[in-house]
Amino acid sequence: MKIRLILIGMLFFFIGKTTTFSQSYTLDWGSSFSPAWASGNTSGTATNIGGSGINCTVTMSITGGGSFVSPYPRVNNNNSTSADFEVQSSTDALEVDINLNNKTSSFCTITFTFSSAITHLSFGISDVDRPSGSSPWTYVDRVVVSGSGPAGSVTPTLSLFNAGAGIAFISGNVCAAVTGASGANVASLNQGSPDQNGTFFIDFGGAAVTSVTIEYKSEDIPQVNSNPGLQAIAIGNISFEVGVLPVTLADFRAETHNDNATVSWVTENETDAAWFDVEHSTDNRSYASVGRIKAKGNRNQRSYYSFIHRPAPDGINFYRLKMIDIDGSFVYSKVVSVQLHSSGFFIKRLTNPCAGECSMLVSLPTAGTLSVWLFDMSGKLLYTSNSFFPQGDAALSIPKTPLLSQGQYVIRVSNGTFTDQRVFLKQ
Repeated sequence: MKIRLILIGMLFFFIGKTTTFSQSYTLDWGSSFSPAWASGNTSGTATNIGGSGINCTVTMSITGGGSFVSPYPRVNNNNSTSADFEVQSSTDALEVDINLNNKTSSFCTITFTFSSAITHLSFGISDVDRPSGSSPWTYVDRVVVSGSGPAGSVTPTLSLFNAGAGIAFISGNVCAAVTGASGANVASLNQGSPDQNGTFFIDFGGAAVTSVTIEYKSEDIPQVNSNPGLQAIAIGNISFEVGVLPVTLADFRAETHNDNATVSWVTENETDAAWFDVEHSTDNRSYASVGRIKAKGNRNQRSYYSFIHRPAPDGINFYRLKMIDIDGSFVYSKVVSVQLHSSGFFIKRLTNPCAGECSMLVSLPTAGTLSVWLFDMSGKLLYTSNSFFPQGDAALSIPKTPLLSQGQYVIRVSNGTFTDQRVFLKQ
């Protein structure tokens, strides 16, 4: 009897925790909007979805010429006897039919904006295909899905309902129709295969998400007519979770200490926090974990943490915290940075902002070849040079900068052993 009572108590604890800290909800196209989504609407707001306290505003637009095809966008109920597009395992779907003017510059944008951060967001999209038969085709579907959250951009994981069908393929956050012999049109009328062979699923995992953007267009390839014909997809119901964030972060900073980078942070309270992953980057784009610190767990008072990154590379080092709950969900902190010069090689001075030719002074611990690269903020290389300089301060200028348009750019220098870079503003 005692054992039975203990097990019941444990079961109650776990059920209670799931209900309190992580609850699943669904944005249903057929029932979550008030007023209900009317045929032809290109925007709408779902309020307090399933009692979650979360609102979601959906907006759609077409850029570069084109139109939505009446009566779409329209909500389709799951009915295998109808001619409406459906999405596998979804009770309802929003069908979006478009007619774009130009395969190169025209596209449709669909955006979901949530009132607060959510996790484990997932949904499906059906009817990614092309017309049957040989080219030229009137369209070849291309769908790009991206997200953003408190820490910046979030990339989802994409998977096909039937990868072996050869109707569509996935590359990163892009799902596009296959243009080879196996590619074809799929009806997407019923809930099962083969009608769902043009379906793929989007999963953002435990990352905190506040908005999702879908870009829908035709592939810009020679086999497609310059003026695409009618094309359509259907978006299934959207599932997500809402929970208490594991940590309230009071302070987060990075500082130099004995030629290393020290990352420190302070939490106000922790609710079922499991770990802190310290993630590092040299370009503020690609991050990798350099250390893991165990969280205090459950505390309603200040807790202090620190981590020494050794050896940290010369130049600007970017850091962020991945704050992980015991159930695996996580959120990211803001990004902090610190600059290290242990090698003696670094950019001592840079004209910033610069209106004309950008000049800089680079400290060289030894004589040698100095390589210079100029990038835009997307990473595109705009200029490069290689010159020999003696030991000391090397003064040089970037002749390309007077031709640049206004905006931010990245200048990177290297002596073959050490690298440093800066972001500057061109006026």
